Amino acid sequence: MNPKEGKKMTDNEFLLYLNALTISEEYDDAYFKKLFQALFMFFEPDSISNDIFKRDGELVNKNDDALGEDDIIFNLSSISSHIIIRNPRKKLENKEFTIKFIQTILNNIFENKKIQDRLKLDKYMDPLLSVYNRSAYTDLLDSKKPFQSTGVAFVDVNGLGVENNMYGHEAGDLMLQTIAKCLKNKFRLKDIYRIGGDEFLIICNNIDEEHFQDKLDELQELVNLTEYSISLGFIYRERIDDLKEAVDEANILMKANKEKFRKEHPEKYLNKYDVTYVGKKGTSLHSN
Repeated sequence: MNPKEGKKMTDNEFLLYLNALTISEEYDDAYFKKLFQALFMFFEPDSISNDIFKRDGELVNKNDDALGEDDIIFNLSSISSHIIIRNPRKKLENKEFTIKFIQTILNNIFENKKIQDRLKLDKYMDPLLSVYNRSAYTDLLDSKKPFQSTGVAFVDVNGLGVENNMYGHEAGDLMLQTIAKCLKNKFRLKDIYRIGGDEFLIICNNIDEEHFQDKLDELQELVNLTEYSISLGFIYRERIDDLKEAVDEANILMKANKEKFRKEHPEKYLNKYDVTYVGKKGTSLHSN
């Protein structure tokens, strides 16, 4: 039975329906909208809220209203939060059992969401750098969603191959971690993707062009304080319908800047077969 059918449920019917909602492939906004609609139709409250806190030992909501004696509070221990049913009109057949059962189901739902979010992080996060990986970027492309007021920057770490070959992969990892830290210092985590060994994307929406350019300038200044360097290219559009096309444009601009860097710093691009690993930073040795 579905609450949308308009027929009021008995307590047991609602518990069965709510229990069926526990397992979901996606705990997204649509899922929780459906969940809260079900709670609202069952309890017939004035409102449902989760914005509460303690004041002088008493629970109050965000409007500083004390909770009424008929209000029902579900303690969501799995996420350290609450759901409050304000002034419910529904008369429960077995109030103590029903509330306890609903609280158990709600905690299971939010615990499942935590687990799902953790699995998504494992799938979409780069384990070395703790930024989003190429899989996350690919899914973003596949979503085909438009972007409003968006800046796209293609960032390439200069000289990673030489760093790896001259000083070892630990040094290369440190190089990448340093650049990733700079990126996370200036941009939101959700905006940063590592799409290749030394390549990053910044996809920043709902931002004005001047602010986006200022953030890129600040990023460049921050990287300049390290011993490393980056090449980047960026574009800004009021609306982006084809994200791949925008990324390709930024990539072309990045490559032009990288070529300029190559000419100015040829030592960063020694042929990897002409370099002998020395284990730590010091004098580079060349093999013949």
